[in-house]
Amino acid sequence: MSPPWRKKSTNRFFKTGLGGARSAGNPTPHGRSNCRRARAARVTRSDLSAIGITNQRETTVLWERKTGKPVANAIVWQDTRVAEDVARFAREGGQDRFRQQTGLPLSTYFSSLKLRWLLENIPGAREKAAAGELLFGNIDTFLLWNLTGGPQGGVHVTDVTNASRTQLLNLITLDWDEKLLERV
Repeated sequence: MSPPWRKKSTNRFFKTGLGGARSAGNPTPHGRSNCRRARAARVTRSDLSAIGITNQRETTVLWERKTGKPVANAIVWQDTRVAEDVARFAREGGQDRFRQQTGLPLSTYFSSLKLRWLLENIPGAREKAAAGELLFGNIDTFLLWNLTGGPQGGVHVTDVTNASRTQLLNLITLDWDEKLLERV
């Protein structure tokens, strides 16, 4: 029996968040607000000067830099399709083989092996990534990239707390770990 796969439409994350921000305090055609608290507080779009993003930090997204189109659905944090990779890496170096660098044990939960799965199982993905044609991130990165322009110059960033959940960030240097990236 294969492990449970959990995926969501990557664009749905963006459309849902954007729809909520656009309709803050403004009624829908049915007379309801998509953002009840904003409506109750009588907040309108012109009252907004910033937004906060809460996200599924371990959900993995891979998308085309040129078009913004995801190469596959987002692989969410509950997905265990990489369980065999976790077991193999644990056999070869122990469950805590990357803990010194990342602070995290080997697990199906984090993004690194899910990114590896995407690169190995989506036709042409590894080659496109090597050519700089694909972008990787968690949901926050995908949302920020789209909100700041997407294919027309969107900013590809995350913060250290979300980056730490990829199992690719070295917690000592606070930079992407080249040795871990090579394993992906």
